[in-house]
Amino acid sequence: MSADKPLQDDGQVVVEQAGAVGAGTQPITCGLIMPIASNDGGTAEHWRQVREIITSAISSLKLRVQMVSESEAVNVIHKNIVQNIFTNEIVICDVSSRNPNVMFELGMRLAFDKPVVIIKDRDTPFSFDIGNMQHIEYPHSLNYIEILSFQEELLNKVKFTMNETEVARSSGGKYSPFLSNYAITEVSEIKTKHMDKDDYIIGKLNELTESFRELSNHDEVKLNVRKGGGRESFSEAIVKDLLKMLSDAEKEGLVESIDDAELVCKEALEFRYSHLSKMKKEEMLKQVMNKYVFSVL
Repeated sequence: MSADKPLQDDGQVVVEQAGAVGAGTQPITCGLIMPIASNDGGTAEHWRQVREIITSAISSLKLRVQMVSESEAVNVIHKNIVQNIFTNEIVICDVSSRNPNVMFELGMRLAFDKPVVIIKDRDTPFSFDIGNMQHIEYPHSLNYIEILSFQEELLNKVKFTMNETEVARSSGGKYSPFLSNYAITEVSEIKTKHMDKDDYIIGKLNELTESFRELSNHDEVKLNVRKGGGRESFSEAIVKDLLKMLSDAEKEGLVESIDDAELVCKEALEFRYSHLSKMKKEEMLKQVMNKYVFSVL
């Protein structure tokens, strides 16, 4: 089917395919989705007449009109339905009486984002999910004069839809009757990093030691805080400072045992009080651990 002349002069719509009927052409298939059995909306005979009205309306286009459940191949009927819903070039769907099977099959067609023309009788209310899509209405009574008007409107809608489809295809695009109306927002993935408990503790200790380096440049007099009327000794201030640091580390979840506490204190003495002698560091560690063990018992 050419882009500049998708409809032939005689109204026939054809598509070039290998092994097609005639001079390399094969009639386009128009699938029908509609009730066929008796239900609250009408008898089986009523739906047969509706099908005849639809087929007659678009007969000038020389389309091959068939139910989506029909197929020349001998397959499971559900396979035929899904395959035809996907492959039929155009589908006319009658949602009259809101038949569950019809609504389900229409949902598949819309999900495939393929061309579809929706019709219904005037007695059937609009459905919320597809209410924003154009519906061509016909009288439930199948009144002859009104049906003629309906057939003309249906024919024009099918022609328009097929032309739009061909124009989009010839320009390298795709005719999107449904999904193009919606913007699907994709949420960015939040990247996560997994680490075991030891790696987490070491990482937090590194953060603490970095803070210790910054604080180590402060005047040591800042540790000699006033207590009552006198002053704490430098050693007492160090012990107090390390105990507070252990308390903060516990809140961070870094200290879960006495061994953890001793490791944190050693790191602090090494980096925050690097100017102290090895003997003085050992003395401070012993005092801090004695007080810490006593506090947790």
